[in-house]
Amino acid sequence: MPSEQGDVVIREADSSDFDFVVKLMDDALTPYYGGDHRAHAIRIFQAHVSGGRDQIGHFSFEQKMFVVTLNSKAAGVIHVVGKRQGTYKISPLVVSPEYRGNRGLGTLLLKHAEAYARERGARQMYCTVAEQNASALQFFIRHRYILAGLHLPAIVGLLS
Repeated sequence: MPSEQGDVVIREADSSDFDFVVKLMDDALTPYYGGDHRAHAIRIFQAHVSGGRDQIGHFSFEQKMFVVTLNSKAAGVIHVVGKRQGTYKISPLVVSPEYRGNRGLGTLLLKHAEAYARERGARQMYCTVAEQNASALQFFIRHRYILAGLHLPAIVGLLS
């Protein structure tokens, strides 16, 4: 789809995206969460490219990963997990720092994932966001996601 910034394409991730996805997830998640984000990225990427089945995820029936490109260069990723309860979880949505801001790539990824889940009969879509990640919280609030289960002191001022 052409845009003011260039040619934007959202497609399923493929094996050529491996290094991009692993580095992007590791860089984006490390400041907010403990754990081995590289190992997590590898596991969910492998689940996606091997048909969407995660041998560890007991409550999921599907994993799908989409990449947004701008002028043929990978710029962001969204991974969605179909849960047995009829829900889809965003885990995660990340846009490369050089493409964040007013380009709308995160919104395009989110809308694409929502349409994907809706086509499969999802009754709900949700995500988890680190309380310290104010920009991500604001992004999802702008897109009509509701706050649930937050630690109040971490969001003082966020909603004002």
